[in-house]
Amino acid sequence: MVASDSDRLESILAGLPVLFSALELEALQFSELRRCADRMIEQLDSLPIWLVDLDSSKDIKSALAAISVALHETGKWSIENDLRIGLLGFLHMKYKSGKISLVGLLIEAGTEVDGANLSNPSCEVFYQLMNRLEDAKSDAEKAAISIAAEEILKPFSDRLQAYIYDNKFLKDVKFLA
Repeated sequence: MVASDSDRLESILAGLPVLFSALELEALQFSELRRCADRMIEQLDSLPIWLVDLDSSKDIKSALAAISVALHETGKWSIENDLRIGLLGFLHMKYKSGKISLVGLLIEAGTEVDGANLSNPSCEVFYQLMNRLEDAKSDAEKAAISIAAEEILKPFSDRLQAYIYDNKFLKDVKFLA
C-alpha cells in the first residue's frame, strides 16, 4: 500500500518535536538537518511553506523557527510530552555517550526543564542532585547521585529511542553523530 501525501506529511510532522529538541541540545548537526529537509521534500508532492523555510534555513536558529512554526500551525506541539521526552531523552543519551559530564547533565536538565516550565520532573530535582554532588565527599556518593539521575532520565531516553525507531521518517536520522 502506497502512503498518501497527507500520511507522509503526518509522519514528518510527528518527528518534528524530536528534531527540534535534538537541534536545541546540539544532538543533531545542521548538515544532518539539511539532509532531513531534502528527504522530506523528496517524499512530498505538495510542499508546505514551513518546509521551504526549513530547507532554505542558513543556521540552527532559523531552522528552529521554521520547525516551531510548523508545530504551532499544525497543532502538533505538545510541550508536556514531546518537549519533555525530547529534551530529557537527548540529555540522557548525551550523558551516556560521554558528550556531557554528570555536572553538565544536571545543570542542563535543570535549566531546560525550568526554561520549559515543565513539572514532571521538576527542575528542583536536578538542582538538588547538583547540590548533593557538590557536597559529595566520596566516589560512592557521586556514583549514587549518577544512579539517581539515570533512574530519572532513562525512561525518557527509552521512550525517545522507541519513538525514533517507530517513526518512518526519523529512523535514518543520525543523532549524536
